Amino acid sequence: MRALSRLLRHHDVFQAENYEQAEQILRDERLDLIVTDCVMPGRSGVDVLLTARTLQPKATRVMLSAYPPSDLQQLIDDGLIDEFFSKPWERGVAEELERVVAEGLAKAAAAPDSTAADETTD
Repeated sequence: MRALSRLLRHHDVFQAENYEQAEQILRDERLDLIVTDCVMPGRSGVDVLLTARTLQPKATRVMLSAYPPSDLQQLIDDGLIDEFFSKPWERGVAEELERVVAEGLAKAAAAPDSTAADETTD
């Protein structure tokens, strides 16, 4: 997660330890980028992204996980997950994640009501 923290160091970052905290952030803040792990205490990162799709429909949704959901491809095809990255990261993944973050934030900045905030959940 150090690489992710380094990528986002110039942005507002909200962190949640579990689904309930993530849901509160999703309700209270305007987010441009949402990064979550699949495995979380209690409900999963998939649940976070399902809620995010409703509460933050314009946000880019990224999932990181060593244990991807069994229906990962369907979740991507359905538009719930914009990008997925496996952990542990292989060489070059940090650069790819940096590209995804830059594109997500650029997309948000181009939107008329953008505030350029980010969220990460672990």
